[in-house]
Amino acid sequence: MMNDLKYWLRQDIQYYIMHHAFSIHAHDFSKKEIRQMEDKAYRLINLSGDAIITDLKVCIIDQNKSYSNDLQLACRERCIETKNLRLLEQEWARYKYYVMSKHQNTYNYYRNQFRRIESINIETFYRDMDLLSGYPENIAANVNTLEHIWGYFKQKASTKEKETWLNLVSAYQKKNQSLFACKDYIHHLLSKYPSEYLSYSYYLIRNIA
Repeated sequence: MMNDLKYWLRQDIQYYIMHHAFSIHAHDFSKKEIRQMEDKAYRLINLSGDAIITDLKVCIIDQNKSYSNDLQLACRERCIETKNLRLLEQEWARYKYYVMSKHQNTYNYYRNQFRRIESINIETFYRDMDLLSGYPENIAANVNTLEHIWGYFKQKASTKEKETWLNLVSAYQKKNQSLFACKDYIHHLLSKYPSEYLSYSYYLIRNIA
């Protein structure tokens, strides 16, 4: 069975690299880069059951790029199809900072709901996630979210990186810098100080404000 699973994983990984990942073509990657992405995916093989299928869709990650919309949609479809609350809990981890940046009350609500996950309706969860996309950019909420994310780096970052980060967030707070610039710097930090948890965050998708 494990051999069959490995074969299925390899076929699916290659398909997403070829047709979906980052919305670009395979010829943009070298064979070595593709092999590296496949290796990242195979490290998830210790997961069990349906979790493999969902996490497969988000593990083809290059440190300089974010999820494609196709991969995000695949996770959603799998959760709704299986009604697996374990998979939904993984989705909440990916949505967490996005929700925090949009609406604190919604964030607080779902943070409490996931403590009693059996009461959550999956379709309602995704409906609420979609509603958040209509909310305007909230600078105060984004600054709060960015401060939470900085917690992953503050013990590792150099003095110069800390200074750059504080100046960048301050400039964003004063509307002198864009949110995208802050996210781009987070990607820069992730390239030096990898965090699997942050790499999975939908908040860091480049084209989402």
